[in-house]
Parts: sequence; C-alpha cells; structure tokens
Amino acid sequence: MGTKLIIGLSVGGLLLLALGLIARFVYPLIYNNESSLADGSMVYDEWQAPDYPIYMKYYMYTYTNAQDFVDGTDPKPEVEQLGVLSYRETQVKFDLEYVDDDKRVIYYNNKSYVFDEETSTMAENDTIVVPNILLFTILATYQETLNWGFIKFFANRDFNGGDPDYVNAVSPFYMVEAGDFLWGYNDNLFLEQLHGLDAEVPTKFGLQVNNTNDGQYEIYTGKGDDNDKRGIVEKWDNLTALTFWYSDTCNMINGTDGTIFPVDVPKDERLYVFNTQICRSIFLEAEEDQEIEGIDTTKFVAPSEVFEVDFEDNVGYCTGGEKDECLGNGLLDASKCYKELIKDQTGQSLDISLIISSPEFLYCDNNTIESIIGFDPNPAEHETYLNMERTSGVILKAAKRVQVNTNIKYFNGIDSLETMEKIVDRTGQSGQYLVPLFWGEESLPVDSKLTDLVNESTRVTTAVLVLAYLFIAFGCILIVVAVALVVYSSTKKTSAYEMDKEGLLRRQF
Repeated sequence: MGTKLIIGLSVGGLLLLALGLIARFVYPLIYNNESSLADGSMVYDEWQAPDYPIYMKYYMYTYTNAQDFVDGTDPKPEVEQLGVLSYRETQVKFDLEYVDDDKRVIYYNNKSYVFDEETSTMAENDTIVVPNILLFTILATYQETLNWGFIKFFANRDFNGGDPDYVNAVSPFYMVEAGDFLWGYNDNLFLEQLHGLDAEVPTKFGLQVNNTNDGQYEIYTGKGDDNDKRGIVEKWDNLTALTFWYSDTCNMINGTDGTIFPVDVPKDERLYVFNTQICRSIFLEAEEDQEIEGIDTTKFVAPSEVFEVDFEDNVGYCTGGEKDECLGNGLLDASKCYKELIKDQTGQSLDISLIISSPEFLYCDNNTIESIIGFDPNPAEHETYLNMERTSGVILKAAKRVQVNTNIKYFNGIDSLETMEKIVDRTGQSGQYLVPLFWGEESLPVDSKLTDLVNESTRVTTAVLVLAYLFIAFGCILIVVAVALVVYSSTKKTSAYEMDKEGLLRRQF
C-alpha cells in the first residue's frame, strides 16, 4: 500500500510539474505567434484593416488682422482657431508580402478620409483667411520664368473686395474655403491662369492627400521568438535610413509606425516611433500609469527634449547640420522631405516651405510663441501621447498632434506689387516670417472593441499562468511528499532492523 502511494504521488507530482512547466514556457510561444502580425494570427485582422474608430481632426486657423499685418499697422499676425474639420480615417494594408519565414512583412498602408459632420465644429466650405502658401511656393519654384505683368494684374485687387473669384490670389494672405485649403481643388484661378500662359505648374495644390499611402514598409511581424521586435520598421521605401537630414543619427529609422508595438514593453525604456508626417523618428517616455475601463495602462508622451536643439544629436535636423542654422527649439524644417512627398502628389518638384512644430508652438522658444497673437500652448491639449497596455503592447488611446507652418518670404522682383511691397518690413533681417497654417490630430479614442480584446487576452494569459504556477506548486508538493514518504519508510525499516539486531544480541548473551 505504501509503495503504491509513493508511486502514485511521484507520478502525479511529475505529471502536474510537467503540465505546469509546459504551460509556463510553451504558452508564451503560442501567445507570441497569436499576437504576431502573421496571416491568421489573433491580431492580424485588426492590424491589416482596423475596425475601430480613428479620426483625423484639423484645427483650422483664420487670421483676423491679415491686411493690417501686411500693411504694417499691426506688428504681429493674430490668429483665431475657427473650428475643427473632423474626418473618419480608414486604413487598409495591401500588397502584403511575407518574407524570412513570415518574420517580416512588406506592405503599403492606404489611408482614406471621410468628412464626419458629427465630430466637426465647422464645415468644409467655411471661409478662412490664411497665409498664401501656394503663392510663395510658386514664387520660390518658378520665380525666374513667371510673367510678372500677369501677377501684378492679380495683385491690384483689393484684399477684401473686387471680383470674389480672384480672392486676391497673389496676396501674402488670401480667403479660401477650409476644405479646399487642406485638400486642394482643380479650379484654382491662379493656377488656371498660369496654365494659360503655358507655365508648367500643377493643376491642383493641397497640403493633405486622400486615399493614398505614404510609401512601402517592411516591418517585423513578431512571429516566433521575435515578439520583442513586433512592428519595428526595418525599411521604408526600400531604405534602411533616410536622406533628408544632416547626420546619420537623425536619418535613422527607429521604432514602429506608432500603431503597433512589441509585447511586454518595459516601462523605463523609450518608445521610438517613425513618423512620415514629420519625416523623422521621435521617442516617447512613460509619464504615469492610468486605468482605462478597468485596464492598467501606461501613458507615454513625447517630451520637450525631442524638439530641443541642444538635446543629444538634434543638431542634425538643422540646415547643413550647423547649430547656427537651426530655427530654434520646437521647430523642424521639413521642406526637403515634403518636396519629395508633394512631388508624388503633383508630379512636379516644388520648392515648398513647410516648418513642423507642436500645436500652438508648444515646446518652442518664447519669442516664437509670442510672434503670433492668440497662442497659449499647453501639454494637455497639444502634446503627443499614447496609452498602452504594456503586456500586450496594444494602444488603447492616443493622439498624434502636429502643426504645419510656413514662412512668408520676400522675393526680389516683387517689391513693386502693391500687396507685397511692405512684406519686407515684416520679415526683418531673416527675410521671412514664420506663420502657422493649421494643426492636425490623428486620434484613437477609447473603444469597447479594443478594450474587450485586451481584457479577453489578459484573462486568458492570467488564467494560464495561474494554472501553470498552481500545477508547478502542487506537483512539487506531491514530489516532496513522495520523497518524504520514501525517507520515512527507509528510516522506519532501518530502525526496525536495528531493533531486531539488538534483540538478537541480548538473547545470545
């Protein structure tokens, strides 16, 4: 009976221990494959074509003193945030090609936008007064070949009067419908008339594009033992490094695209995100733990150091890689990058001036902030952040916020234009004045589908690990009991033998 009990305890203990160890060490491998981006995995469908709400919101400015600023009456431009144009964003990854035993995937990510009236506070046909970036782009690109007499014809129109069809097309500021300003339009009178002069200018000019992609990606899927690389960008447009900046460090492609991250993300490590919208990689750091619908998350934010000239190797983002050519803290001259991106849109290489910053010049120097009347930056409204459940690497809430700015410039040969003659007084020694165009927020609000997915994954993982540790614990207990019984049985036999031996000796004497 004792032997059978010991055997039973030993076998049961070993079986429980084996099951526990299998659950503890094999399940993570199964989980890693199910949480990878390989076709057929648990997260594949939501990654390939997200079915949760993503919004692209444009916060539109209008200039309330444009004419007085140009005339020199007001020393600074004054802006008013007129409202929000909100669009429901749809993403679909296509032309997927898996390589290296499905450990990497090559694809394009198409983004399309549909105007969402419910989450907007203004209409696309609302009129705004904005810097005339089209004019300055045309002047910079074609200033050697333009017909100045034609431009002067436009310039003599009153800024707020005259034929409304002209909307003063060659003023430093002009009136335009907000939707047309963002997306462009084909009946732009300025471009039409230039085409009539056989000028090789684009037929359409907008600052945003719809129903298109931002290039080819090659990323790690996280399959197998590579889950700590899930989503990491290996190549973009077949490049392992960018060519826009002036140092190898600044040209590095680091991190993911910001929509997916590895699992088990350490809290004390930087999260790197490669963002084609600003043509560079940035990092985010943990700020605080926050609970979202019962799920523990960590809020990561893009700190001010990301945008500081003196931080680490940021000088490589300055023109020529020279510190004295930097625009200042919080400002990034992305003109070289956007020149290539717009070339894909228009088919032409345009000398566009685009300066990227955080909304309302957050993290910029005070003199930059104070150059615009109406700005009051604060992190709560203007910072870039994300809330991540770090075990699964899933983003439950996020906002990527970027402001697009341009320079009002003085060009030789146009000082005689009535609406431009005083622009040199506004630009000072630098020959240019930085003005904001709009700021955008790509946001992921809290969605029950995502939280349910994370909750279910967390429950299953927790249950498996709890059972694993229970099996290991009970298995070890049964094995210890079995060993103890063996020792006890052996000790008992030895004691009986000694007693029998002692009794035999007594009988002999």
